[in-house]
Amino acid sequence: MSEPFAFGRDDATDGRPSRVPSATRSFWVLTVLTMGFGETASDFLVGVAPAPGLVLITVAVAGAMLALRIRGPRVAWVYWAATLAVSVAGATGAGVLRRSLGLSDSLLSAELAVVLGVVLLIWRRSEGTVAAGQVSTVRRELYFWGAGLATVALGTVVADWTAVALQLGYVDSGIAFAALLLLPVITRRALGLDPVVAFWCAYVLARPLGASLSDWIALPTGRGGLGSGDGPVALIELVVVGLLVARLRRCGIGGVVATR
Repeated sequence: MSEPFAFGRDDATDGRPSRVPSATRSFWVLTVLTMGFGETASDFLVGVAPAPGLVLITVAVAGAMLALRIRGPRVAWVYWAATLAVSVAGATGAGVLRRSLGLSDSLLSAELAVVLGVVLLIWRRSEGTVAAGQVSTVRRELYFWGAGLATVALGTVVADWTAVALQLGYVDSGIAFAALLLLPVITRRALGLDPVVAFWCAYVLARPLGASLSDWIALPTGRGGLGSGDGPVALIELVVVGLLVARLRRCGIGGVVATR
């Protein structure tokens, strides 16, 4: 295995390529960055727009990008643009849900974990697999994006739970999630953990990692951050994502199947 993070990359059983990028280093870096963008962009937008209307707008944008992703060209920039939109919608929805229902982060985290589990269970029963490497049809891709949206919302809430309720702070939470993210890789290599299980464990953990690190950089010093601001941090993350995706294209990797 040339890439230590390239688990979960099985060929589709119907002979068609997967509509999800290979889980290489580039994939994981971009997944963390897009989650961080969703977190900071959501926090920034909440400060300038009414919450209910903001949810509708972010969901509409995410829906439009997913429609382009599913019906349009299967190239890297469309996939990651859709990921950015889903990250903003998921983070915004989780924040509004938490405030409107008055739920604790621990309880909401548990409920969102159940939602993710239900999506994966339905996907498994419908398709016989939840392998990202076998997302070769539109229906499977819709399941994938549904699960992805649930991981974003879960990651947003878990990051705040560990940093605030458990009093770890955002930087220590980020370090903890980074360490946990290595466990699927290690157990996959050392103990033969199922690649699909390894992928989803890592995919879930990448979300609070991105949210924790972005909050640490963006939040005011009085809240345990560096005080860089949500807007500037979101803009920087957006530029970095764009540069990384452009680099993939310069390397001749314009399709969605490979993102090395």
